Amino acid sequence: MIVIVNNKEYSGTEAELDASKRQGEKMSTILKKTKAYEMPQANSQSNLFSVGSTIYSVKGTEDFIIVKDKEIELPLG
Repeated sequence: MIVIVNNKEYSGTEAELDASKRQGEKMSTILKKTKAYEMPQANSQSNLFSVGSTIYSVKGTEDFIIVKDKEIELPLG
């Protein structure tokens, strides 16, 4: 589970969002989905989330993002 946003790599976690991790502003949208075994190489790419999934910041931290997909919503850090 990798997403590249603003030249930073975020890897997935299966953890549920706790109360301290609130959704912030929209940052981007997934523009390209690579194969699951491929490493995304550019901004707005993921090897898990579908094209069109929305990427949000997390209030109070730059260590995590939230990706909202039709079927999956996970915090990434």
